[in-house]
Amino acid sequence: MNGATNFLKKAGTAAGIICLPLAFIDVVGHPAAVIGPSMEPTLHGNDARWWHNDIVWLSKWYSKPKPGDVFTYISPSDPTARHIKRIARCSGEPVKLKSGVKIILAKGEYWMLSDNAEVGHDSRTYGPVNVGLFQAKAKFVLWPPSRFGPIR
Repeated sequence: MNGATNFLKKAGTAAGIICLPLAFIDVVGHPAAVIGPSMEPTLHGNDARWWHNDIVWLSKWYSKPKPGDVFTYISPSDPTARHIKRIARCSGEPVKLKSGVKIILAKGEYWMLSDNAEVGHDSRTYGPVNVGLFQAKAKFVLWPPSRFGPIR
């Protein structure tokens, strides 16, 4: 009986060691590397050397998204791609398309734009982004240390 109890204690400890970090990442947030130049100059991600790119904190805890907030989301045009963009317009607000047509964003829709408009794929390419595709709010630059601080 002692051997079985000892095994169960060790198995429980091992499960806790594995599950606790996974739960933290899923519920609280995690760091992520910025890849690509679409959010330059706010976020740097265009260097082949990873240590020259920004690493940001992505928080799963956030209030209602508002203009100026930076979010990561699943691309509406490619479900395998993750984008990081800034909210330009929120639900109920008008957006003027390239064609000159004005649309009003439906409930739960956001107009997401790159800070570097010349290179980014954003709402100008694929239209509004539903809040259901949002994954996390980018809150802080963690790396490099010279850029540490809140994302504005």
